Amino acid sequence: MKAGEHSTDYLNDICDATGSVPKELDFKEINQVILQNIQNIEAVKCPDEYVGILEISNNIARFNKNWILAECRERVAKTLRRNFMTGKSKILLIVLESPHNDEFKNGTAVGPAMGETGKNLTKYFTDLFNNSLKKIPEDRILDGAYRVVLCNAIQYKASLGYDTTKYRDRVWINSWVNGYCDGFKERLSVYNPMIIVNLCTHGDHSQDELYTGKNKKQMTIDFLESINSDATANYKANSIKCHNSNHNNCYPLYGFVQTAIEYVSSNSPYIVTRFIGTHPCSWSRNIKNRRIKWSE
Repeated sequence: MKAGEHSTDYLNDICDATGSVPKELDFKEINQVILQNIQNIEAVKCPDEYVGILEISNNIARFNKNWILAECRERVAKTLRRNFMTGKSKILLIVLESPHNDEFKNGTAVGPAMGETGKNLTKYFTDLFNNSLKKIPEDRILDGAYRVVLCNAIQYKASLGYDTTKYRDRVWINSWVNGYCDGFKERLSVYNPMIIVNLCTHGDHSQDELYTGKNKKQMTIDFLESINSDATANYKANSIKCHNSNHNNCYPLYGFVQTAIEYVSSNSPYIVTRFIGTHPCSWSRNIKNRRIKWSE
């Protein structure tokens, strides 16, 4: 089987195209313990979706088909958007941390990046990605068509519908160390992407009233241990530290995701090209926030 092709028999044995893993974890049960005062935790999965075709030739990328925008995606059948594993073309996977309110309607998941994130991906992604392609060897990435797939590392609403600075980081980390990291790795192994772009957020829990520490802007060990004091070794082993001198001893959400990406791609039968960047929601605020770089 060639790189980028997938056996449907193998997929049926492992998971379906929406990302179900063999042992379906109970998002609500896992997080109820740390959120005992929160009622009606919504536990609806937002499936990953195929949102277009990106053509790459001589390290220059352009969309051949693009339905990232919510109003465009709604015109494409869900059966096509969510059953993307039946194709034979290569996959470019864009990874976000978790869905928020725009990704759900009346208790039903409508798809990843349906709000500001999708708008900014449509407006800025191609230029930012092309800028990063200029800095890597021309023979690193195979020319051809790539199915672009939007993926949430955790497919449930970690924010619980509140401002993302309130519960998102706490619920995300708790879910990640209680099985959802393994679920994400399983999806990566099944999707077998040749290009992965990690656009997860850094994290900000400035409104988390359950945390009494001083630094609520950074993902410190103190904050992580306030979620699970027994998981320190897990935290340190499964997140890449920020190397910025202003963020010492910081373990960002994107670092946890990048560690999982590197683990899976290092065991791939072919070369996986990895990129990492800022979250698309920040791209419209300031030009300095618009970053995608080759991660090697």
